[in-house]
Amino acid sequence: MAPVTLTTFKQSDDYLNAFGANPSPDISRAIQLPTRNDLQPPIPAAQLLDPNSDLIDRQLEVPAREQAFLLNTYGRVAHPVLDQNQADKLDSFYSCHNGLYAARHGEWLESQDLYHLADRLVTWAQDQPNARLGNRSSGNWWILPELYAIRVGSEEATPTLASEIYNSQQRQLHRTLFDQARFTIHMVNLSQNHWALMIYQPSTGHSWYLDSIATSRNQHSKKARTAFLQWLAASNRPAPATKKPRTVKLKGQKDTWSCGLHTIINTMAFIRHEVLGWHNVVGWERLKADDMLKELVGCLHELMGLRRARPACGHTPTQSPALPTTKPAAGTKRPATAAPPTAPAAKRPKMPPPQRTNAQLAPKQARPHPPNNINLNLNLNNNNNYLNPPAAPAAPPRRALCATMRAQAAQNSAARQARWAGIVQQAAADRAAAEQREKEERERRSAERKRARRPSWATVAGTGARAGAGDGAGAGLGKKSLKRKSDDKEAGKPEETDVKG
Repeated sequence: MAPVTLTTFKQSDDYLNAFGANPSPDISRAIQLPTRNDLQPPIPAAQLLDPNSDLIDRQLEVPAREQAFLLNTYGRVAHPVLDQNQADKLDSFYSCHNGLYAARHGEWLESQDLYHLADRLVTWAQDQPNARLGNRSSGNWWILPELYAIRVGSEEATPTLASEIYNSQQRQLHRTLFDQARFTIHMVNLSQNHWALMIYQPSTGHSWYLDSIATSRNQHSKKARTAFLQWLAASNRPAPATKKPRTVKLKGQKDTWSCGLHTIINTMAFIRHEVLGWHNVVGWERLKADDMLKELVGCLHELMGLRRARPACGHTPTQSPALPTTKPAAGTKRPATAAPPTAPAAKRPKMPPPQRTNAQLAPKQARPHPPNNINLNLNLNNNNNYLNPPAAPAAPPRRALCATMRAQAAQNSAARQARWAGIVQQAAADRAAAEQREKEERERRSAERKRARRPSWATVAGTGARAGAGDGAGAGLGKKSLKRKSDDKEAGKPEETDVKG
């Protein structure tokens, strides 16, 4: 089968009209990740906390139990608009903390972690002066919460817009945000093991599907759009007839866990830099996927008041790539940076393999958790805040619940397959029994027809008598038949008749 040609995008796409002008200015398309200097107030590099410390490098339990830790550790990075509500602020800090832990350790992002990290990154990025779509208060864009994620290949349906799971004030707010937004951002969950992105323009009905895995991207795009259109219809927000669904060709991920991070950076690339796909951002065209993850994870750590951590892909953080100050003239190539001449490397002599000691061969022990009686002075915002770290937490209930739900879904799928296998076997047995009965019926009818066509001895005898007197055997047989027939008539027996075949 011939490969499917994906739609390529240029700066002449009509969606840019919603940003204010077409094409985008170079200063808006150039990469400019928010840093600790964009926080209010900015945080000096010396006051950034170490994310690999025992106090921070752990998964948290429910936010209510970690309230003191969350407020003292992340209270200084609160956004004036995003973190107005105390409960929402705690939930955001809690999800961002666990999301960064998952990013450092190469784990899959949960739905709430993905949503809060993307919402916080885009909120800070849109505060920059070159963001043409406006800040969070403008209402021109809206990232839907994690409960509205479009579910594909799942038995559970996505809650409709302004669902009853929210209170009346939240439902009214969600309706308003959706109706006034120029673009809405929807997370797509494929079979509970992959994240993708759906960008929607309510005024025109246009939608763009962005998936970091190239395998079956077109098939996943069709399924995601079908589920998305069904969600719009169920939410009383049907898409206009002029809808143009498109699938965006992206640089794929190189691992099995970073789909959530790709979804986050593609969200920021569209809202902040007005391009479809992070690789189209000016300054990142030649960047590899691992290097992009390095820059993104470091940026997210700084926005939470933490030092740039080493990403799970194994690269050490470096500075962002240099940004072009002016756009090169048409038809000219970007000058390549000449590397300094180096002497040829000498061949390294072969060395014998090192001998490992018994201590090195021993299995590594788990990192101990700090005891409860240690007071740590974080010196945040020039205030002495003393914390009592909790004991080593058990598995977070929400992650355990997700694992239980996935196990239950697998059991239900296995039960359905077994039930269908039994139905198929029973149908095959019934079909075989019916064929056997038909075969026996055919054999019985065939035997009856053979018996009906077989002539009796009286008919044969009569035929011999009529053969003529010249045939002695035939004549004698005819006489015996007539004599026996007369004897039977005198005895009262019924007279036999000839049976013709």
